[in-house]
Amino acid sequence: MPDFRLGDIRSEREFKPFSPPPREQQLQHSARSQAEQKAARERVECIAETILECRARLPDTQVLLAVAAPGLKNEARDSIVVSVNGPRITGLPSLLEELTGLSCGPLGDDSVMAALAEQVAPGGQLRDVSNAYYVGPGTGLAEAVLQSGRWLSSGTYSRAWELGLEAGLRAQAWVSDPHGSRQRLLGLIELRLDEFTLQRVVLGQRLSHQDEVAGWLSSQLSCPVVCSSLVGAAAIGAAHSLGRTLSA
Repeated sequence: MPDFRLGDIRSEREFKPFSPPPREQQLQHSARSQAEQKAARERVECIAETILECRARLPDTQVLLAVAAPGLKNEARDSIVVSVNGPRITGLPSLLEELTGLSCGPLGDDSVMAALAEQVAPGGQLRDVSNAYYVGPGTGLAEAVLQSGRWLSSGTYSRAWELGLEAGLRAQAWVSDPHGSRQRLLGLIELRLDEFTLQRVVLGQRLSHQDEVAGWLSSQLSCPVVCSSLVGAAAIGAAHSLGRTLSA
């Protein structure tokens, strides 16, 4: 499997905060307000500006866009239809193509893309593993399950947010209640071990480099727990996924 890694050309932007409607309301396919539509457009334009800044430094190179984002996606993989920490965005790949003039692949899940990076990036924790669980606290909780070398789609198992477990495992909870968060994560991993055959658990995002947490969890479980050391894991995974799609 070829190595994938981040290059040296990078750029960053900050989004304006936006509080979306309650998740239950979004799951009922509620219409987006004008404020939400405006926030979505601002975010897309911000992303496009970042892309164009990087593109300007590669004037003689063919560039394709690979996109990964949090939130639930529609079946067409072109829209964020449920978002806990920002606006829902409709037609994200096509909007980016319109604003940048670059071809864009389908919209990926940031959790699966970050986990995929552990398979393909130098130093990834899943390069020799066929059955694993990736979990990473951030503004939400990223989860991905690998079985027989294939990543399961989100509809094949109940995610932590569907089980009412996400709030106590987000990055903010690890700051305010680290002991409680550790116990809750142990319970979630035990649940996954009951559901799946796992050779390894990888901690990402907020828990990257938290070797003490990984060591404690390993001592409590029948499965080794390790920390991710990758930077920009979701971007690496998205790039690999797009390359694999184009070569198929």
